[in-house]
Amino acid sequence: SEIVAESGHTFEWTADTTGVVPYFCNPHKGQGMKAALAVGSDLPRQDTGGGGQTGPAVADSAKTLGIATLIAMVSTLVLAFFFLKYGGYE
Repeated sequence: SEIVAESGHTFEWTADTTGVVPYFCNPHKGQGMKAALAVGSDLPRQDTGGGGQTGPAVADSAKTLGIATLIAMVSTLVLAFFFLKYGGYE
C-alpha cells in the first residue's frame, strides 16, 4: 500500500486465508504498535489488554520546565505590581 502522512485515511485489505495474521503500520511500528488479526470464526481468542501507556505522555523534564516557566512569569508580574505600587520615580 502507499504511505500516507495525513490523518483521516483508511486502508483496506482482504484476507485470502484463515488464521492469525500479524499486522503493523510502518509509521507506528517503532512505537511498538503492532497487532494480530484473527481471520475466521473458529479461532481461539485472547484479550491482551492493550499494554499501552496508562498515564499522560508528558516527560518529567517537560513538566519541570513548564512549572519553572510559570513561576518565572508569576514572579515577574508580582515584582512589576510592587514596583508600580510602592516604588518608582519620585
